This record gives sequence, structure tokens and C-alpha cells, in this order.
Amino acid sequence: MAVCSCNGRMSDCQDTRTYQFSDSCKFVSLNVMLELPAGKDPVSQKIREALIADFVMNSQQPAADGGQTQVAQPLLGDGYDIQALVDSCGKATYVYLLASAEEVCNASKAYLDKDSTLTPEEKERILSEAPQWEFDLKVCRQTEASNFVVYNSSAYVYYGGAHGGVTGSGSLTFDKATGSKIDRFIRNDATGSIQPLLRDGLRRYYKGCGEELSDSELMERLFIEDSAIPLPVDAACPNAAGDSLIFTYRQYEIASYADGMPSFGIPVGELGSFLTQEGLSLLCE
Repeated sequence: MAVCSCNGRMSDCQDTRTYQFSDSCKFVSLNVMLELPAGKDPVSQKIREALIADFVMNSQQPAADGGQTQVAQPLLGDGYDIQALVDSCGKATYVYLLASAEEVCNASKAYLDKDSTLTPEEKERILSEAPQWEFDLKVCRQTEASNFVVYNSSAYVYYGGAHGGVTGSGSLTFDKATGSKIDRFIRNDATGSIQPLLRDGLRRYYKGCGEELSDSELMERLFIEDSAIPLPVDAACPNAAGDSLIFTYRQYEIASYADGMPSFGIPVGELGSFLTQEGLSLLCE
């Protein structure tokens, strides 16, 4: 399905088109969605190619030979059938997950068949209550300003067990003048100097969750090997106004699953000397 959309918050926001595929059965539920800039200009084309590559990468699953599920990818261009690509990615992932879920179900059935303490009715009930596997991938626009646009690449996956998880590439920020993706806003050598700002941001995150933590309590709470809080694996991204950077950590990256995905903003004015040249050019022009 293709849908044109524009969030309407910015008069100069890009027209986009959304492509979707979904399928489900008793074992698996799958939904994938890809939102792309619809323009034919070189900048839109460059952003579109980067988002397509991210979507394909995050939809791939392990293949039987230990590699990755392969999806036919025609050359990018005006004649590129993006819906066909989304369908192909979705179907390949669905087939893999269905086979895997059925394999787990068959193994569970074989195990229960050997259990003499359960009645046939109890065994049937246990099998019928097995939860669906889920895969829900979305690559969609998150926010947009006059000089940048941010897309979010995120997938919720559940393959059995106590709970699911969130994967994906996180926020992807593009310069609207060039179409280039900003891979890093904070300099690698600034990790030590930025510690007070990271601690303050994390304390604000936990306060928003109802917990007031001192610096020492925060450091005891975090899963880090030394006293330095690392920058998130996923790149920070600007907020809609472009006056703050949003830092978001993945599940288990620095804290327990119960702590969620710690996220907080830091004003650009407080980050000035820590910004990369790309970040300075985009946010301080």
C-alpha cells in the first residue's frame, strides 16, 4: 500500500510515500512499513536510497546456510518498484519466522508427548496458549525542520520467552541541503568531557519515571564497566526545533530491561565544543 503524507508542522516538509506489507497466522504476526521522500530531486533520491538500504538490512533474517535471507534488489532509480521490494522483504522474513516458530512448536509438542504427568487435554491447552511470534518494523519520518529531516528505524520483535525487544538503527538524521546522513553529532574524544551532561540527562530520565537518583545512585544503577557513561550506540538526533539533541540508549545498553530505553535531551548551546563539524554546520549555521 502506498500513501502520500506530510506532517503539516513545517511549510517546507517533504512529501512522502509509505509502503507496507503484513501477514499473520496462528504462529506469526508480521508488519513492515517504509516511509520515503517522494520527490524526484537528487537530495530526495539520496535520502530514499539510504532509507531503503536501512530497511532491507533490518528486515533480513538468518538463512538456513548461516547467512542472511536474500531479497532481490533492482537498481535504484525512477523505475524502481519499491512496493515490490517491501513485499519481497516482508515475505522472506515471514517465511523464515513461520518455519522457525513451527519448529519450536513441534519441539514443544515432542517434549510434551513424553510427559506422562499431563493429560491430553492439558497438553493441547499448553500448545494452544503458545504466544505468536511478532515482527513489526517501521522506518518512518520522526521530525522535520527547514534544514534537516529525521527518520526513525525501529523494530519490535518477539520470538517467545518473557518479553520482546526493540531493534533497528534508531534515529537517522539527514541534511536537506545535501541528502547526507549525519552519522555522529558528538566528537569521539568528547566522551570524558561530556560526562556531567550525560549524568544530568539520565537523572532527568529517571526522575520522569518517578525516581530521584543522586550521581552515586545513578552510577550504581547503570550497567557500565567503569565510571564513564558511554555515548549511545545509535546517533543522537535533533529535536523539531533544532535547539536540542536527543540521546537514546538501546535496551540493555546501559541499564536493565525494566529501565526501558533511557532517553533525554541536551540543549545544543551546552554541547557547542563537543559537536562534530557536521553537527556544527547543521545546528549552528
